[in-house]
Amino acid sequence: MVYIHEVNLTKEPMLKRILIVILLAFGGISVTQAQSAQLRIMSLINFPDTAYEGISYPVGFNLKNVGASPYQGPLQILIMGDSVPDVIYFSNNPNFVLLPNDTVQLYANPAGSQGYIFTPQFFRPGNDIVVVWPYTTQSTVIVDTLFTAVYFVPLAAVSEYAKEIAGVYPNPFSGILHIKMDSKESVEQVRIFDSSGRLRKTEKPTENLLDVSYLEAGFYLLEFRTEKKVLYIKVVKE
Repeated sequence: MVYIHEVNLTKEPMLKRILIVILLAFGGISVTQAQSAQLRIMSLINFPDTAYEGISYPVGFNLKNVGASPYQGPLQILIMGDSVPDVIYFSNNPNFVLLPNDTVQLYANPAGSQGYIFTPQFFRPGNDIVVVWPYTTQSTVIVDTLFTAVYFVPLAAVSEYAKEIAGVYPNPFSGILHIKMDSKESVEQVRIFDSSGRLRKTEKPTENLLDVSYLEAGFYLLEFRTEKKVLYIKVVKE
């Protein structure tokens, strides 16, 4: 807030001109901001609730220009789950254009590959509050962030099952899975995730038998919950 105390503008024409210039300058800044491009990620595509290290997830984004001016130039989309951001999408195309109110679908392409692999370098084991946002070197462009939650399971946790489960067989399987525990604990719940990280079903084994004949052929990751532990194992459906 600006206070003017005991100033007679009729007797101070120079001061009046200065004030007009200042007001015009602030007005110009407001107009510039109002006419800027503003990039906003409206929604995420194929983002897993639970992400396992070593699996490539075909994640993507719906990016919209909600500003008043077109955006043109190279573009990155960054993702951060811990304290260090990673590049999940990169385009060095100077002719990329996104007009006001237009939306484009972009898919992860780190290092030129398709899909994104969650790693311990950027995500902590367990629950991560994940931030995703567009990035550009153009200082006049406004960018908005989007938050989501991902439960990250590193390979070290997946391999822990070998210490606690004597066997899950047959693997590859076609119908019934047999679970044999080394410890005296029993499996209370099994969650089944497909190769995209999507939860397919939650099961309760009957006498250490698990009927998964309804699954399509492919790779799956099973999460076993006992009274004290959470264990993981990779299986293949023929």
